[in-house]
Amino acid sequence: MLCLYGITIGSCEGSDIQIGSTNSKYDVLDGDLVAISADTKTVGISFSQISDFKWLDHFSVGLFSTTHDYRWLTPVEDLASPFILGLVFNGKTLGDAITETFIKFPQRDAWRLNQLNISGSKSINVYGDIEAFAEAHAVYLHHSNYKSVVFAPNYNVKVRAGLRYEANPVLIELYGNYYHHNLIGFEPVTFNQRTEHYFDRPYGNVGVKLAVRF
Repeated sequence: MLCLYGITIGSCEGSDIQIGSTNSKYDVLDGDLVAISADTKTVGISFSQISDFKWLDHFSVGLFSTTHDYRWLTPVEDLASPFILGLVFNGKTLGDAITETFIKFPQRDAWRLNQLNISGSKSINVYGDIEAFAEAHAVYLHHSNYKSVVFAPNYNVKVRAGLRYEANPVLIELYGNYYHHNLIGFEPVTFNQRTEHYFDRPYGNVGVKLAVRF
């Protein structure tokens, strides 16, 4: 189903408008109303250095460029009847609702996200083989050929901290991550016009990591 400002379009009985198509290009939808696929490719260069500064064990600087290519398909695009597009639901015509919704779909023209990454880390022994660690990552962003709908952040900050136990061959980490502008700059495929409104909010997670080296 596709919800357009309170108008539900789909192939099920609960839809305000039921729609289907005999065009073979929509066979891949297998009964769904819309399909979205994405591909990203990143190239870049970085420099890393181990440090003996009192408050810094390691730092790195990098330049990266990520190309985003989104594709989507829906038979709703084929609606052309002035009568159908002029139908009014909740004070809005179906044609206007479709247009406003498609603006918020990922753009079909490829676009790039260029970024400067700066990061540093520090660990401190707590007891025996247990240490506390902290990492900070700053990302400065430049959008090329991206058509923003509401909000396109030009920076992000990630902080990672926790406890680490390491005794060969076992490594265990208890950690937490904080992202100031969600995952932009760290997980390229997550950001587009459809998800843009989530990126003015912070995001975080906690977890456990277990590694065994052979």
